Amino acid sequence: MHEFRRILVGVDLSFQGKSLSGVLSPPTEEAVERGMLLATQNGAELCFAAVLDAGDTTERLIHDARTDDPNVFDEAHALLGQFVQKARQRQINAEARVLVGKSWLKLIQEVLKFNHDLVVVGTRHEGFVDRVLFGSTAIKLLRKCPCPVWVAKPSGGKPLSSVLVAHDLGAVGRYALDMGLGLALSEDLQLSVIHGLEQLPVGDVTGLGFSSPDVKVLHQEAHDRILVDLEGVELSHPPQIRIINGRPESAILEMVEENSIDLLIMGTLGRTGLRGVLTGNTAERILARLQCSLLAVKPDEFHCPIELE
Repeated sequence: MHEFRRILVGVDLSFQGKSLSGVLSPPTEEAVERGMLLATQNGAELCFAAVLDAGDTTERLIHDARTDDPNVFDEAHALLGQFVQKARQRQINAEARVLVGKSWLKLIQEVLKFNHDLVVVGTRHEGFVDRVLFGSTAIKLLRKCPCPVWVAKPSGGKPLSSVLVAHDLGAVGRYALDMGLGLALSEDLQLSVIHGLEQLPVGDVTGLGFSSPDVKVLHQEAHDRILVDLEGVELSHPPQIRIINGRPESAILEMVEENSIDLLIMGTLGRTGLRGVLTGNTAERILARLQCSLLAVKPDEFHCPIELE
């Protein structure tokens, strides 16, 4: 099972007027709590990182120079220090960093610099993912970050109860399933797996005497391949496997809603000429309408387009 060793949590410290807000949005609260829980389960090191907007920070520094107010960086470190203290009370090795610039870029550079193997972030604002994900820090991380990215949706303090893995029957799908199994075992979750099968035409479409495999046979073969990946793992709840014809985006959304899925795990793939972009627009449409947390993983051949400064 996959284990995390160095977890980076992005903390959104928004400005309210001339001061940083000490009140976190529900998605950021969820990200902080999820990061600490995962660090505890994995025995991982934890880093809380706040990325301040360059324009807002410059304005605040000018304000600080004219007043006796605390330096903006000291204020940010003090706010993050509260989370570091809470983490250390849970026996987690934790630290904090305050950065300035574009959130998604600075977080990815932190991953490259310190070899973090998971980034946890919340959506920028409260509300459904379709109103906040596109153009946000989260979507940039999903496209370009070299390590897995967990986009946290507020749960109201409710623990995870179910996880859905979108399996492509390839290496990245097995990687996603490995993570799903680890979570299912550690948190006693209901595991579901879905695979979309492109339906082949029936009959001799070549005119050479060869007929396409029966769709039922293809369904069974896909089902059996997933069972092989699950072999040897004893779960408290029997895993649910669904094989569907065609692309799985609609079926994923239906399963999330029908089964009250708390977390979707899926792979992302780089495409020729578009390094780090999700597999077509279909995956992005899923993310835009997804009503649960998301853990996105990259294939081994993924090339991060970001470089260290």
